[in-house]
Amino acid sequence: MHDRQKVGMTVPPTADDAPGTETAGTETAATGTGTATTAAPLSSSTRPHPTESLIADVAQAEAMVEPEPAPIPVWPGQAYPLGATYDGVGTNFSLFSEVAEAVDLCLIDRDGSERRIRIEEVDGYCWHCYLPNVGPGQFYGYRVHGPYDPGRGLRCDPSKLLLDPYGKAYHGEFDGDASLFSYPLPDTNNADDAGTGTDESSDDEDSPLDEADTAEFEAAEVTDTDTDTTVDPTTVDESDSVTTGAVAVTNAASTSAESSGAESSGAATESTATDTGALGSAGSDAAAPGTEQSGGEGPSDTGPLTADDTTDVVPQAPEPVTEPQPSPSMPQLDSLGHTMLSVVINPYFDWQNDHSPRLPYHQTVIYEAHVKGMTATHPDVPEALRGTYSGLCHPVIIDHLKSLGVTAIELMPVHQFMQDFVLLDKGLRNYWGYNTFGFFAPHADYASNHDQPGSAVTEFKAMVRAFHKAGIEVILDVVYNHTAEGNHLGPTVAFRGIDNAAYYRLVDDNPEMYMDYTGTGNSLNGRHPHTLQLIMDSLRYWVLEMHVDGFRFDLASTLARELHDVDRLSAFFDLVQQDPVVSQVKLIAEPWDVGEGGYQVGNFPPLWTEWNGKYRDTVRDYWRGEPSTLGEFASRLTGSSDLYEATGRRPLASINFVIAHDGFTLRDLVSYNEKHNMANGEDNRDGESHNRSWNCGVEGPTDDPEINALRARQQRNILATLFLSQGTPMLAHGDEIGRTQSGNNNVYCQDSELSWMDWSLAEKNSDLLEFTRKAIALRTKHPVFRRRRFFAGKPIRWGQQYLDIAWLTPSGEEMTTADWDSGFGKSLAVFLNGNGIGEKDERGEKIVDDSFIICFNAHYEPIEFTLPTILESGWTGVLDTAQPTGDSDIEDASGGTTFAVQARSLLVLRKQH
Repeated sequence: MHDRQKVGMTVPPTADDAPGTETAGTETAATGTGTATTAAPLSSSTRPHPTESLIADVAQAEAMVEPEPAPIPVWPGQAYPLGATYDGVGTNFSLFSEVAEAVDLCLIDRDGSERRIRIEEVDGYCWHCYLPNVGPGQFYGYRVHGPYDPGRGLRCDPSKLLLDPYGKAYHGEFDGDASLFSYPLPDTNNADDAGTGTDESSDDEDSPLDEADTAEFEAAEVTDTDTDTTVDPTTVDESDSVTTGAVAVTNAASTSAESSGAESSGAATESTATDTGALGSAGSDAAAPGTEQSGGEGPSDTGPLTADDTTDVVPQAPEPVTEPQPSPSMPQLDSLGHTMLSVVINPYFDWQNDHSPRLPYHQTVIYEAHVKGMTATHPDVPEALRGTYSGLCHPVIIDHLKSLGVTAIELMPVHQFMQDFVLLDKGLRNYWGYNTFGFFAPHADYASNHDQPGSAVTEFKAMVRAFHKAGIEVILDVVYNHTAEGNHLGPTVAFRGIDNAAYYRLVDDNPEMYMDYTGTGNSLNGRHPHTLQLIMDSLRYWVLEMHVDGFRFDLASTLARELHDVDRLSAFFDLVQQDPVVSQVKLIAEPWDVGEGGYQVGNFPPLWTEWNGKYRDTVRDYWRGEPSTLGEFASRLTGSSDLYEATGRRPLASINFVIAHDGFTLRDLVSYNEKHNMANGEDNRDGESHNRSWNCGVEGPTDDPEINALRARQQRNILATLFLSQGTPMLAHGDEIGRTQSGNNNVYCQDSELSWMDWSLAEKNSDLLEFTRKAIALRTKHPVFRRRRFFAGKPIRWGQQYLDIAWLTPSGEEMTTADWDSGFGKSLAVFLNGNGIGEKDERGEKIVDDSFIICFNAHYEPIEFTLPTILESGWTGVLDTAQPTGDSDIEDASGGTTFAVQARSLLVLRKQH
């Protein structure tokens, strides 16, 4: 089209034009107004000379055309650090790709338009440049040119605007458009749409698949590469998800990732989400409703690129380079406008002399929480702050945690994650967030002003600062075992299109497919140095720049896989061991995955602590009355020396928990025998079926006062056991007030009141809240419950011969082998000698404490307990789970004293030092 038509000018008539004839030039539709006007006919005597008219029109056109913007200087920059790094003057960009043949840095303006800079500098496969005057708030992405040959594990697709793996913030949302995928989805082969990524043949703009298509993809099978057996992915749960080897997922319905691990001592893990579909991974995350889509809102005013800034680039197409022809199966739909955008951030923040509390494990009480779920309904948190980082550190929340005695809050995933489009189609959302792709970026939806690009970074830092001022550490639940891109049918949003084989574990003899040790469709390639570097850089960033105090590693066994076997001394753990930053913070492993040999409780290196799944299982079994549990129960109560002592670790390596985010809440554990997950839309197939729970006689809610009293007592029994056990205790959010999920043990997709904390329960269940505070205070005050070393079980002489620990029958006699082997035994007592701790405090002084006797009765009837006759007088009851708030009326008992411990209850007696 001629320039004059571009600016809406009329084409001058010629001598051949007949009087009264309308010319094409009379239309002004080229201006975008859609309005047509008609010029009056000119007689031959009044027409200007054609040459004069042309000169005049050209002059007018030149006056109306906007001048070409000045180019942006492009400097070489540095290969390290990777990502976008603002230094106060400009921004350095660096991206790793070993397979790339060319890389374009794409700057996205306020109006959503794109400008591309061909990166010329490459060092060690890191493509880098420096742009002066480009600063915080600038949207950007990358287009990577290179081979597209899925059969060889190569998936470069320059039609995809790719997110920066080192991005510190992201903005916008993924809309599920067909352009996010590098293969043709059903009914998306219209060539006219190739430039927009829009499938005009689809009636549903939010999903590239219709209902029939989705069903077709979900009907695909998961093939076990070691056994050639076929598994229905929708029926996998914790009791049957163990395979004989790593699974190469070849379907679009792989299961979602997060599991609390085996409810048994085997390698079984809990299925949390199914039917991930061709639409992304096991759960991906878009911005919350109301968030501007990518391209709809540009950078902030803190240093963005404006319409007057330009670059020496070809505006839409890069300069010609020698590139392989795209595969006919790659539709080349541009994903700009349908994907999130990376954001340059301002790294500067006033920390106000912030420092980590750095509490040792023996002084730590962990509280597992969800950023949104903790505050979404809290009446005292301002509505605008509910469900946000600012809401979580609101004084009313901090006061609650401090009143409990919590010293560390462990946040469920806050790395940027993606929504699963299949869930969105069902009206559900990925709530837990075990679908991360942004390992350096706090999740944008948890910012109170998430429409402001990059605001989540500042708000997260302010949250950490507030917790530190209150003496509370911040631990992050991190997911470095997989990404949200899913299997080979997932979207191409970052890693897949940058360097697929470097970032992902591919099947050796079929690199089109992904090894799946996580149940999510892919596994990060911990064998590749740049992937290891990504993980280590991310960990250091969160410690040094975001001031977090530790990490809980989801499905940590995946990180230990060198080849197909789990190797606890793999390269990742070697790097952590020698790293001067990461090695100094709390490191907690979820010691299992879904691959062969993945259940590794007790097998992690000395620096590490572990979620102790065996502790959870044993405590549940004991209090629900399972036979033959006394010996195992005693081992778990005293720190699980059978798991940790041989590797030089101490009781504190055991992160003791009975309840975590996946599975039943504490209240539901004593109220339901079966899961009730129909709300998840999978016919109750998802979630663990073997929960080691007991409903106390009636399934679900009841008006029976005896059953309700028993349920309340069982909750107190479990809480008291948790906080009086050797090791590091973890309390799941809401269990202190009786939170319920109505029997749903897999609320990964329930971003609703079903999964949020109901703060009205704090008043309704105030006795339970008071009891929890009392149990934690007892632990905090008395070092005998939080020893740094295992019990010796040997005589210690301080005037009299006492053991540091003694196990007693209800009659007050020491337990014999026959007593331990009694299959029907449900009752025992343990003596903890405050004079036998044998440790020194920070100043080298010997630690001496009160002595305690804990009486356990899991029998359905009261049991008479007798104090050993060798004990002196002065024993007082300090905690009794038979009472709603734990009060006891036993005073000044002595050796030989007999007292009743009520059915299914626990009694703690203290002898002051």
